[in-house]
Amino acid sequence: MDAVDVAQIEQDRSLELAINQHRSQHTVKDSADNCIECGQQIPSERQIAKPGVDTCVFCQTLIEKGRL
Repeated sequence: MDAVDVAQIEQDRSLELAINQHRSQHTVKDSADNCIECGQQIPSERQIAKPGVDTCVFCQTLIEKGRL
C-alpha cells in the first residue's frame, strides 16, 4: 500500500464521518397524512417522494406562487 492509497482511505473515513454527523443532526420529520392547509389526504407517493411534507401538491403550488 502506497501513500496515495493511505490518503484515499483517510479521505474516505473522513467523508463517511462527516456524512454520519450530518445525518444525525438533520432528522426528517414524519410526513403529515392530511394537508395542513386544506385538510385533504396527502397521497402516499408524495409522502415518500418528499419526506416531511405537510401540504398537498395543490396547496404547495399556491404557496410557491404566493397565493396562499
